[in-house]
Amino acid sequence: MNKVDIFDSIIEVIQEESDKNGKLIVSNMEILKEFFTNNNTDGKNVKIIQHQHAQKVKTQQQQPTKSNRVQQNKITNIAQTQQSEQKITDKHLQQNSNSNQTIRSINNDNSPKSEFANQLNNYDLATLKKLTDNCQRCDLCNNRGHGVFGAGNPHAELMFIGEVPTANDNISGTPFNNVDGELLAKMITAMKFSCDEIFITHTVKCHSENERQPYPTEALKCLPYLERQIELVKPKVIVLLGGVPLRYLMKLNNVNNYHGQWLDYHGIKVMPTFSPSYLNRYPTEKGKTWHDLKQVMAFFDR
Repeated sequence: MNKVDIFDSIIEVIQEESDKNGKLIVSNMEILKEFFTNNNTDGKNVKIIQHQHAQKVKTQQQQPTKSNRVQQNKITNIAQTQQSEQKITDKHLQQNSNSNQTIRSINNDNSPKSEFANQLNNYDLATLKKLTDNCQRCDLCNNRGHGVFGAGNPHAELMFIGEVPTANDNISGTPFNNVDGELLAKMITAMKFSCDEIFITHTVKCHSENERQPYPTEALKCLPYLERQIELVKPKVIVLLGGVPLRYLMKLNNVNNYHGQWLDYHGIKVMPTFSPSYLNRYPTEKGKTWHDLKQVMAFFDR
């Protein structure tokens, strides 16, 4: 049994060992650390592990494991709850004769970022989602099926920020709704957090063709939405998943240079690490990410 199989088996056991509050208990962290640790394997073994992982990913896409279904169902349930709350918000917005005019005004606004950001200070998360779902500030709106605002606890102490919504995200309206989301669910589980305790979003809220990284003009147009999300959620720690959020939120380049180092964003601790999509392509790099996530766990005493 290879490490990927072992890890999936461990996760299934962990899922079954939950306390009364629904928090996941990891009974043997040494086994998890062994999986994530990047041992000194020769090139042949690395290729074997990568091939086995690729086969595993292909199978997971067709038949998700029990643990992944549990975590994905939690994310979906959270998103459905937010959609129900959004319907209530929409009703109030419709009752306000100026609401549609407000949305059109903001969508057509080409003012500097600071001025646009000041306008967003007047809106809560539900209204902010309404605005992003109808946003036309950049050409990414042309690819939008559903806006991908985010999902999770609106008062979460831990926030994850990914790069761009995927094609599946564009269909569902929820972030990380694919094999990368399955890996992220495993990472959250290994950190002894549940999906009910965290908030997940992307740097930009609309799907890009071929899931390319956003152009600077696109990312900067969308950045005020992300900044306002952070202000409203008020997390204690933000985990940046990949180079896109590092580049546009922190104005830094190259995750390799900053992963595992605590950064500061307006008094909020920030931990850069690698994106799940990168880890799925290069599974031997998981050891570096696990090292980064352990520091976040230590901050929360988990």
